[in-house]
Amino acid sequence: MVQLQEALIETERLGEQFVAVKQQMVECDRMRNELREALTALRKAVVDGQRSVYVRRAGGVLIKADAARAREMMEADQRSVDAKLEGLRVEQKRLVALLADKGVTEGTVGPALLGAMLNLQDRPQSQAGRSSNTDPLAAVAASAAAAGKSSDLRAAAAAAAAAAAAAGQPSHDRRSAGYDPDEPD
Repeated sequence: MVQLQEALIETERLGEQFVAVKQQMVECDRMRNELREALTALRKAVVDGQRSVYVRRAGGVLIKADAARAREMMEADQRSVDAKLEGLRVEQKRLVALLADKGVTEGTVGPALLGAMLNLQDRPQSQAGRSSNTDPLAAVAASAAAAGKSSDLRAAAAAAAAAAAAAGQPSHDRRSAGYDPDEPD
């Protein structure tokens, strides 16, 4: 159980890192687009004969610079944003590979796995030596897997609850506690 918790914590940590990298990529892409738009506006201003322009720098500070110097600054900024974006893409690929190694891919959490995880319980040390054939969690997982052949999540949860009741484990099904999801609160 401790190994499962550690694996889930590690997977959650990798998922959070993935989301953070994705948010940074969105921010870098926004900055790259702003710089591209600014360079286009600068080219139009130069065509109109303007020799000096205002340029927004980091922190929102506006500075007045000649058009050639402003273009150099924006192109340098664009190169640094592109390099940062490429580094984030490499990091994203690394995180995706790590998550895939852990078995976290699209569609891997189905009704069977969900039903089995809903019924996870810590077992007392006296039951730890049982063989896997009499393990109630294995019965729950097998029952949920059998019901998981259909895509109906309710059927998988009901099968898992029935297996848990047959194994003598308390059910975590909210309907058995008087909860009906179809009934308004």
